[in-house]
Amino acid sequence: MNVLITNVSYHNAVSAIKMCRDLPSIFIIGCSSIPYGYSSGSILVDKFIKTDDIDKGYEYIMQIKMICEAHNIELIISSEEEEQKWFNKFSEYFSSKIITVDNKLVDLFTNKYNASIAVSKIGLEIPHIYNDDNLTVLIDQPVIIREKVSCCSYGIKVLKNAKTDEIKKYTNKSSFIQDYIDGTEYTVDVLCDFEGNPKNIIPRRRLAIRNGITYKCIIEKNQLLIDACKKLYQNYYIPGFSNSQFIVKEGIAYYIETNLRIGGTTIASSLAGDNLMKIYIEHFLEHKPMKISEINWGTVITRYYSETIFTPEK
Repeated sequence: MNVLITNVSYHNAVSAIKMCRDLPSIFIIGCSSIPYGYSSGSILVDKFIKTDDIDKGYEYIMQIKMICEAHNIELIISSEEEEQKWFNKFSEYFSSKIITVDNKLVDLFTNKYNASIAVSKIGLEIPHIYNDDNLTVLIDQPVIIREKVSCCSYGIKVLKNAKTDEIKKYTNKSSFIQDYIDGTEYTVDVLCDFEGNPKNIIPRRRLAIRNGITYKCIIEKNQLLIDACKKLYQNYYIPGFSNSQFIVKEGIAYYIETNLRIGGTTIASSLAGDNLMKIYIEHFLEHKPMKISEINWGTVITRYYSETIFTPEK
């Protein structure tokens, strides 16, 4: 089977590549606007093809279409939410299988402010959001300033001893303010079937983070988070891979965000049980009922990166 993984320079794409590499029947083609050798993802795939940036829109999609036709691609794995919107817009151009989420949901969950408001209405707890009318109550309290539209942990600033004037300096129409919750951080990998039912819900507690990316975690059967995700996914149709982030404090799970793609450390959830990519392919391409992975709860995963070496030809 030939699989195309897009934007292989992204750390979450590497997670998908590693799961695919564990399946000997898969030939992995990767593409990116960043040249070969400048990211590990480009070297880890079986064949790399340079493309334009996704900002090119239609031209980019045409390049992907040509790659699919030239290499008989059966499955496309998208590594970026905004890219999924282009695939949705031009879906009739592709015979290759690609699982995407509706553009309205992409817009909702990439806007962290709107997503927080929406999930609070279905009963999930969120860190309290402040507006201009109640900033004065924040004196000497820890808060976070978040960009409304952002990815992963980018666009977040923590103010441990907030002053009203200082907060106003960092806030504008593109950001919002929430309570800083000093709790335990979790990411929950979720794999839903074609109907959007969450069949695999795998919480992983962050043990160590570098540059916003988890490199050490423990796979934990946390029923509080599993129940929170069941409630979330009952209200939104999100087939395939996604992940949601929470902070748990004093028995309360505070919702932080949902990413409509494979996570950078989803490989950890896969290593703790069955290969999630195998489960994904068997369901979406072979039309088998989605299997529930047998997880070895309590598994600790530490990500050590093997060096990749690129020597330009002379």
